[in-house]
Amino acid sequence: MGPLDFINAGGEMGAMIRAHDWASSPIGPPEQWPQALKTALRMALTTRHPIFIFWGPEHICFYNDGYRPSLGPEKHPALLGARGSELFSELWDIIGPQIDMVMRGEGATWHENHLVPSYRHGVLDEVYWTYSYGPIDDETAPGGVGGVLVVCTETTQQIKVANALRESERALKQLNDELEQRVSIEVAERLREQARLAEAQEALRQSQKIETLGQLTGGVAHDFNNLLTPVMGALDFARLELQGDEVAQEVIAVGLQAAERARTLVQRLLAFGRRQHLQPQDIDAESLMDSAVELAQRSLRPGIRLVLDMPDTLPAVHADPDQVVLAVLNLVVNARDAIEGVGNITLRVREDNDPGQAGLLPGRYLRIDVCDDGCGMDEAVVARAAEPFFTTKPTGQGTGLGLASVQGLAVQSGGGFKLASTPGEGTTVSLWMPASTKPGIDSQRQGAQRSRTQVAKCHCILLVDDDALVRASGTSSLRRAGYDVVQAADGEEALALLDAAGPFDLLVTDYAMPGLSGLELIDAVRLRKPQMPILMVTGYADTGQEAADVPRLQKPFLPAELVDRVQALIAEA
Repeated sequence: MGPLDFINAGGEMGAMIRAHDWASSPIGPPEQWPQALKTALRMALTTRHPIFIFWGPEHICFYNDGYRPSLGPEKHPALLGARGSELFSELWDIIGPQIDMVMRGEGATWHENHLVPSYRHGVLDEVYWTYSYGPIDDETAPGGVGGVLVVCTETTQQIKVANALRESERALKQLNDELEQRVSIEVAERLREQARLAEAQEALRQSQKIETLGQLTGGVAHDFNNLLTPVMGALDFARLELQGDEVAQEVIAVGLQAAERARTLVQRLLAFGRRQHLQPQDIDAESLMDSAVELAQRSLRPGIRLVLDMPDTLPAVHADPDQVVLAVLNLVVNARDAIEGVGNITLRVREDNDPGQAGLLPGRYLRIDVCDDGCGMDEAVVARAAEPFFTTKPTGQGTGLGLASVQGLAVQSGGGFKLASTPGEGTTVSLWMPASTKPGIDSQRQGAQRSRTQVAKCHCILLVDDDALVRASGTSSLRRAGYDVVQAADGEEALALLDAAGPFDLLVTDYAMPGLSGLELIDAVRLRKPQMPILMVTGYADTGQEAADVPRLQKPFLPAELVDRVQALIAEA
């Protein structure tokens, strides 16, 4: 028999032990090894449980296949046959005294979920172990102990998951406490505001209470939703990491169920409060006002003319474009309601570097004036016009939040607001928005012919949808991404634009539309423009085999998803 025939198994580590050159090792060749070491090695190599052996006064290292995965490339396979103090230098201050205690015959040790920092893959990692150090009796060794048998289990992942669970539970409790406290405080404040509106008509008072509660719930729900997100993420992480632990899964399931109920409640509060988080970005003034004019035109009745007065060169704006467009639309609707019969509304846009009349410090701003020649307001009404819930409209025709919300947007965006009016002459509402501080993105309006030339040079998208809101949303998203967008309400209009207008770089079409369906439109477009890339958006899960070769985006979708798909299709083309 050979000197290592006692190790006839042991997997990878058994083979490495048999192949190792032990002649130069402090413990000498295998034929000199004591029976105690051979017995311990055979036990270690025939079990799948992680086992490590420190042998002799030099602490020569042995380990089995169960222990090997816990080692990084820094230690495996160099650790086999090496001195423990040399390759475990970063943690020898922790384990060295424990090994020496066992080697002196002072008994075994036990450590549960003990932090033992170790280098793995170039990083000093926080590693947790549950382990015992036990003596390997050897009559030939001084003191009767030849080495230390380490029976261990790495518990790093369990500790991290348990910590995440505790933190999630703590955070969820804190969120619940904060929500209850904030609701109590804000309800008390809102109730005091309601008392000051006692002179209003009962119907209007009820409407104001609903609006107030909407603001309250929307504000609280928005903040709670932001805090709830990491809680749910941590619980979901724990669920995935502890799939084999039934007790933990039961606890996690309770936490996830509570978090899901909280998320449902938050969604209802946000829907009731109609509260949106501002997303400021840099946008050129021309695109901003084009979007505002496009929406405002649809709100006007016959006899009212809308004029855009805008110079060639203006600074870009740093604001939430959707909210600014809605604010301008709100002001146009107010101007429309102030005009009896025929009249004019002017959108005057200028750069203003000294907005002192708006209470702002000198700086670079874009000023938007919405002017009408309607009935105007007296000083008493002007003084209260921007107050929340104040309105001069008949009951049921206004909430009194229009000007207040515009003023709030201006202040929250770092801008200003001013109202001027004369009875019988009209009203001017001025909105200041901060200009972008980034160079090179100012808009250059140099005439209609110049603008059309620029449009021809950029990517132009033909967007077709019979839903006006979807069209407006998609157009706004694509324009913010730098695309030129032409809209069509149905397939017939899209084909007419395709035949009459300039070249389009991509078609985005709805699937289900009156008249020509999306698939019929695609077939017609392919006959005219076989190379044009096409994207179909649909809320239907199954659009049939006819649409199998058409790139598709499922409704509802995020703006970034639409932009990403458009960019990819244009790049592929």
